[in-house]
Amino acid sequence: GLFREWRLRGPIYNVYLNACHRLLFSRSDLVLANSDAMVAEARRIGARRVGLMGTPIPKRFLDREPTPPRERLERVLFAGRLAPEKNLEWVVEAARRLPDLEFLVAGDGPLGPWLREQCRTLPNLTQVGWVKRARILALIDSVDALVLPSRVESFGTIALEAMARARPVLVSSACGILSWELLSRGLVPIREDEHLADALARLRGLDPALRERKARIARRAALEI
Repeated sequence: GLFREWRLRGPIYNVYLNACHRLLFSRSDLVLANSDAMVAEARRIGARRVGLMGTPIPKRFLDREPTPPRERLERVLFAGRLAPEKNLEWVVEAARRLPDLEFLVAGDGPLGPWLREQCRTLPNLTQVGWVKRARILALIDSVDALVLPSRVESFGTIALEAMARARPVLVSSACGILSWELLSRGLVPIREDEHLADALARLRGLDPALRERKARIARRAALEI
């Protein structure tokens, strides 16, 4: 029902949003975007002057020493708006295909009721609900990996936060954070020819020492940027 409603109303929303964007961008003295793709899009829409900016994260994510990762990959987190563009179907399908992994989904949004239904049939899938910013650090530290399989993602701040906590982060090619060369070295891209479940199985199959090394690279990149 929710997916059908989105398909019917989505084009109307897009026309309205595009008109608003064109008006705002064309009248702005400066437009800031946090990925190369978004910079190009801002110029296409009509921005006269565009700059590339980073995404700030709370200082405590960098100052506190991360909790050591477990040797085995057991708990996976998705955190973000529960909306169609986040590709939550992949998270649910990964939970179905990898029953020995525990999946946590944090956030709120229009797909919340649909997700609750999925949780009833999958014992390894838990809907955490809305999480206050102050609790995000502890939540990230409690898991072994973060996933962001979005269809559209201008940057992906939660991915940077997980990198700062030395956790492996799997991202889709649609995530703008990949366009930052320094950060991309610490990320685990979901390949075009694989499902999120396949990418998680690939990550889990790595030697724990290699997985830990990737996490250290991620934290160093977050610290540097």
